[in-house]
Amino acid sequence: FETRVGRSFGCISQPLEGMTSGMARVLAAVVLLAVLLPVSSLFEDQVGVNDFIVKNIGGITASVFHPDTQKRRVLVGTEVGAVASLDVKTGELLWRQMLGGEERVDVLRLLGNQVATLSGGGRRLSLWDERSGSLLWDRMMGSVPEGGSMAAAGADVAFLPDQNNDSIDDIAVLHGSDVSLVSGDSGEVLWTVAAAKGDVVFSTLVANDGMAQSSITVVGASPTGTLVQITTLAGLDGSEIKSPGVVSRVSGAAREFCTEHTVLSAGAMACLGKGTSSTVSLLDLKSGAAHTFNAGDVAGSAAAGNVKASLPARGGGISSLALVFEAKKLATLSEVKKEGEVWRASFRHEVPFSPDHRLVASQDKNGVELWTVAGAEEIVDEEAYGEPEGLLKVFLVPVTPGSSPQKFSITSYSRRLNGQVVDVQPCPYVRKDGTHGLRALVVTATKAAVMVQQEFVSWHNDGALAEVVAASFVDIPVLPPAHDEMFQRTGGNPFTQLVRRLAADVTDLVQAPVQLGKRLQAKGTERRERLKWDSEGVSLRHDMEGDRFGFKKVAVALTAPGMLYGIHTATGQIIWRRNLADTMTPSVEGIKLFVTRETSAPASFGMLEVLVLGRNTENDLGMLWWINPLTGLQTGKQQLKQRCLHATLMPIVLEEHTKVVMLVLERAQREDETDEQYEERKHGDFEVRVIPDLMEAHRMMEKRIKSIFFYLVDRNGLTGFTVSAKKPDPKVIIGEDGELEYFRDEIGSNQYDNMQEGDDVREFWAHEAWSVVFPEGEDVVGIAPHSAEESIKAAGRVLGNRAVLLKYINVNLVAIATETSGGAG
Repeated sequence: FETRVGRSFGCISQPLEGMTSGMARVLAAVVLLAVLLPVSSLFEDQVGVNDFIVKNIGGITASVFHPDTQKRRVLVGTEVGAVASLDVKTGELLWRQMLGGEERVDVLRLLGNQVATLSGGGRRLSLWDERSGSLLWDRMMGSVPEGGSMAAAGADVAFLPDQNNDSIDDIAVLHGSDVSLVSGDSGEVLWTVAAAKGDVVFSTLVANDGMAQSSITVVGASPTGTLVQITTLAGLDGSEIKSPGVVSRVSGAAREFCTEHTVLSAGAMACLGKGTSSTVSLLDLKSGAAHTFNAGDVAGSAAAGNVKASLPARGGGISSLALVFEAKKLATLSEVKKEGEVWRASFRHEVPFSPDHRLVASQDKNGVELWTVAGAEEIVDEEAYGEPEGLLKVFLVPVTPGSSPQKFSITSYSRRLNGQVVDVQPCPYVRKDGTHGLRALVVTATKAAVMVQQEFVSWHNDGALAEVVAASFVDIPVLPPAHDEMFQRTGGNPFTQLVRRLAADVTDLVQAPVQLGKRLQAKGTERRERLKWDSEGVSLRHDMEGDRFGFKKVAVALTAPGMLYGIHTATGQIIWRRNLADTMTPSVEGIKLFVTRETSAPASFGMLEVLVLGRNTENDLGMLWWINPLTGLQTGKQQLKQRCLHATLMPIVLEEHTKVVMLVLERAQREDETDEQYEERKHGDFEVRVIPDLMEAHRMMEKRIKSIFFYLVDRNGLTGFTVSAKKPDPKVIIGEDGELEYFRDEIGSNQYDNMQEGDDVREFWAHEAWSVVFPEGEDVVGIAPHSAEESIKAAGRVLGNRAVLLKYINVNLVAIATETSGGAG
């Protein structure tokens, strides 16, 4: 959950051929001149020291703004178990705490200077100090029900005024079918009640602290929507107070009268019924009195005919009602008030709504309820090759008579980078002219948290960096210096090479004052010149001038949500971002990345390349992307026809310094075979593919075929494979022009499906050679092989005390960690 970058170095020296003692003196003079030039260096005690640390928080699952706007804080809980406080204005991480075991934060509540979180599917309750982030206490809340988490059976938290006379507010906890009261001072459980009846699943806790006796109301419904339970418990001992209890029938509604429900802070429960037309039932939490009406009665322009509605997400402390009419692509907002013994809804506004929008309610400091409708839309920019860019539309709608919705268009929001809106946490404020200002935390599909204010993006937090699955380094390139001639093995006269080197050093000395003046001027004014290889303008925003010693690098990080980042190792700043998902493949998962071109010829200077392997989550098929690691520019993309099982970098280098990657794929399904036939056949040999899929790569791969071995890891074992090559058997087909075309007998993922007779194309196949299967109940939880992609090919590393730390005992060994469960002891 932290991005760390440190340093290591190695030195390789070798004598120059033909060096005499006289030449050595000349070389010493050149070295003396060279030390007068500024160089980059690294002291021994700097090796292994972090250059920077970026603390990440992950995708946000719960958030709340501090009610005191002067404090400018937003508190968040995330899916990787982070609880953090962020500055609303700058996005600065004020503090962060990590829960153990990557526990997802399900619920987060704030009262005064205390933050309560419920995590791990409702299992762990924690209390934090809001100012410092210190953990006050935590405790486990019972066991997980069989077959799932407590979150599926209800999880909520509410603060209740002090019940055990220790002058500190206590905490009511809904966990599963139980309700508990926990001391806010010590975390001691004061009482627990098994409150659920029948198959009711609880969803919400309501703290009734305005009554003569503090109490807790717990609300839920059965999965079928035929039962509702509203139970009120005394805060002192958990005894049941007079309340509606189980409600199985509501007048005027269908039997399944509560397929969806929500609790209104005014003291009512809204139930959405199932039928030819949706019905809404408002139940009083104290008496159980109900009022039922058709959703079309508050549907505005959608009222014509039978209408289907749904209940959207909502914020806490809200008494108004929102209904979504998907067929009409709009949502309606209604004010709910009590008339006599029953609650009634009055239509106020309608707003555009689609499945990609989010609708959440909040209150301003005056208690005015506002609904925020947010959704990202596409704008096609012709100059960006038709890729969708940014636009975030937000409606701010007060639920008061005579009010008008306000519309905000945030053009600086990039939908191409952030994807769709997943959630929004609004924090509207009242401006001097009496209108409402927009401030909202937007959570996106790429795990980003985007703070918007009015029509601008204030800051952006990359939560995906908490889920990095692969990373590698690329040197920022340097133009070949003129005095490299001395080290070129061209067979020339060594004395001539030394003279050229000396002339180049003298030229550097003459130009040093001029270059130093330019750099100082650029540093003072923050002006940069765009480098020749920079097609995206990253060199205008970051220092992308390479150094001859390779200290300046770009760390390329691939994340599980499909976001790819370029990070400057000298500053820790994100140079570029790229969302691998697009309109054609909206949901992808990152798996591996390989630096396939880490240097380039002078003619293609700066044209470096990384190959990214991912998975299309909609069909589970493999995907490939080619990215320039310096700029983030996507230069290629390919959807594979099979699922990718394994990928590794091969010790094969082609022209233009391109390295070869080997992919192991499931066998593709033929057009003439059934699913049953394919299922039986695909578990045999696996197809092996080389990238780039070129003739030269095929020839070099075939030469090394006898020394290629790999293994696949299963849940309870490993299987080893060898690789073979064969010339494919072509199938002759007469083309439209009458010419013979040669196709492979079995069409695979190889792009050379249409090939010419006599080409050196080869098919590569993987065959099982050995297997290791552990006993039943013993699962593989970790594996540590020797990395074939390491930069320094040495068996050890010299430490500061001159000792040698070995990387491995044997390059062919692999360490495996297993875990046994279900056995005795």
